[in-house]
Amino acid sequence: MGRSKPVFKKQKFKGNMYTKKKPGPVLPSNDKVSTSFFKVGNGLSDLCSGIDEDEVKTSGYRLIDISLLSTAINAFCLCSHCETVNCLKVKEESREGLASVMKIYCENCEHDYSFHTSKRASGGFFDCNFRFTYGLRCLGKGHEGGKLLCGVMNMPPPIARFDKLNNVLLNRVTEVSKRVMKNAVEEVMNVKQNENCDGVISDLSVSVDGTWMKRGHTSLYGVSSIISIDTGKVLDIETMSKYCHDCSTRSKLDNPVEEESWQDKHKALCKKNYTGSSGGMESAAVVKMFNRSEPLYGVRYVNYLGDGDSQSFKSVVHSKPYDCDIVKLECIGHIQKRVGGRLRRLVKDYKGRKLDDGKSIGGRGRLSQKEIDSLQVYYGKAIRENNSSVDDMRKAIWAIYFHKLSTDDNPTHGLCPKDGWCKYNVDKDNYKHKHGLPEAVMLAMKNIFKSLSDRDLLKRCLHGKTQNNNESFNNMVWLRCPKTTFCGVNVMKIAVYDAVICFNSGNKGRIDVLIAAGLEPGVFTITLLQEIDQRRVEKAELSLSDIEKQSRKEKRSKKRGIEAADEDGAYECGAY
Repeated sequence: MGRSKPVFKKQKFKGNMYTKKKPGPVLPSNDKVSTSFFKVGNGLSDLCSGIDEDEVKTSGYRLIDISLLSTAINAFCLCSHCETVNCLKVKEESREGLASVMKIYCENCEHDYSFHTSKRASGGFFDCNFRFTYGLRCLGKGHEGGKLLCGVMNMPPPIARFDKLNNVLLNRVTEVSKRVMKNAVEEVMNVKQNENCDGVISDLSVSVDGTWMKRGHTSLYGVSSIISIDTGKVLDIETMSKYCHDCSTRSKLDNPVEEESWQDKHKALCKKNYTGSSGGMESAAVVKMFNRSEPLYGVRYVNYLGDGDSQSFKSVVHSKPYDCDIVKLECIGHIQKRVGGRLRRLVKDYKGRKLDDGKSIGGRGRLSQKEIDSLQVYYGKAIRENNSSVDDMRKAIWAIYFHKLSTDDNPTHGLCPKDGWCKYNVDKDNYKHKHGLPEAVMLAMKNIFKSLSDRDLLKRCLHGKTQNNNESFNNMVWLRCPKTTFCGVNVMKIAVYDAVICFNSGNKGRIDVLIAAGLEPGVFTITLLQEIDQRRVEKAELSLSDIEKQSRKEKRSKKRGIEAADEDGAYECGAY
C-alpha cells in the first residue's frame, strides 16, 4: 500500500511578529477577579495614553560603542569652527559611574564641545546612576552585581559612592511606600463604609505575619507586615534589626567619658532597634504597629488573623493598644497543616508499638503518608466549604472520620452529605468500601479529630481567610534581598519598602519613586513597567481558571506521591 499524500493546511497571517503592540486594558478572563487585578489592573490602560511614536525613538538611553559614535560623527559632521570634514573625534574627559563627560574635538583647529551623557537630578546625582542602583536593588543585587554586569557588557564600573545613592533611594522608597500604605488604609475605609456592616468604620480586620532573614534564632533582621483582609493590601510594616555596623566595628574606648559621648552622638544614627532573641522580633514589631495605628491612621485592628504561634497575639493583647478587645482569627491554611503535623507525630509516637489489632499504625492500607495527606486535604475542604456555620464544620469534619471508619458490615455514613462526595449515599446497594481505615487506626486518631473539631477553634475559622497575602509579600521582600547574601539594614529596608510599593500598586508604583527623586520616568520606563504589571494580572487571572487549578492539584499530588484522581475526586460525587 503506497504512502498517503501529506495534506498541508494553508497558513493564516497573524500579523508581523516584529511589530510591537501597545498593551491594552487588562480585563478579567473569567467571573472571578484576582487580587492582582483589583490592585493594579484598573489603572494599566491609562499609563501609556498620549505617548508619541517619535518620542519613543528620540528618548531614553541606548547602549552605544564610543568608537562607532566617533566614526558616525566624523563621517556625517563637519567642524563648526573651521568647517573641515573628517576631522572630528569623540573621547571621554571624565566619568562618574555610568555617566560621562564626552568631548567632541576637531583635530584640525582643536575646537571642542563637551556634554554629559546623562541628566542630573535636583539632588546632584546623575539620572543613569540612580536608575542603575534602583534596578539592581529591584533584582536583589548590589555593587558587586553591578560590577559583574558592567564587566560582561564592557562598560565602566558603577559609581563608587554606592552607599550615598542607597541612602537617597531609601529616602525616596520610604516616602512613596508610606504614601501607598496610607492610601491603602483610606481604600479599606471606603470599602467598610460601602459595606456599612456595623457602622464602625475605624475597626479593621487584618492578617499579621513575620518573616526572618535566617532560620532559627540567629537572624539579624526580621520583617512583620499587617495586611487588610478586605483589600489584600499592606497597611503597615516594621523592620527589626539587632545589628549596627558602626556599633559592631567600634571597639570600646578606655575612657568611659569619651565612650558615653560617642554613644550619645551615635544614638540617633544607630541602625539597631531591637535587643533580644530573633524569635521575639515579630512580637515586638507587631506591638509597635498596633500601638501606632490610631495616631498614624485613626484606625484599630480589632480582628487579628494569625498562624498557630500565638505569642505575637498575646503580646499585643498584653500591651492593650485599644480600649476594646482584639479577636483572634485562625489562618485556614495553618489549621489545615495541623492535621498533617499531628497525624505524622502520631505515627512517630506509635513507632515500635502495636495497636489493638496486633498491627502497627502505619503501612499499606493503614495510616500511610498518602492517607495523612488525603485527610489533611479533606479537613481543609470541610472548613472552607462550610464556613458559614460551626455546626456544619463539625459535621463535615466528623463525616470524614466516620466515612473512613465505615465498612460493608457496619456502614457509618449518617453524617455524609446526601448529594455530595459520598458514593454510598448515591448507590447504597452496589457500594463497596475500598478506601476505609481499620477501626484500631481510627480509634488512635479520634482524639486528634476531637481537638481539631473544637467549637472555639472553628469559631475562629468562620471568616474562611488565609495568610496567603502575607506569605506572598514575604516572598517579594526576599526576592529583593536574598537570604543567601549578607546586607546592611538600609538595603533590607529598601527591599521591604519597594516590596510594599509593588505589592499594593504594582510595578507602576516605581514611577512615583523616580518622580520623588526628581527624575522624569521616561517612555520606556512607563511602557515596560506596564507590560510587567499586565503579565502579572494575566498570570493571576489564569491561576483562577479550572484548568490551571486542576494542573496545580496534579502537581501537588505528584509531589506528595498521591495520584491526582484520588485527590480530585475526594469530595466529588462518586469518589467513594
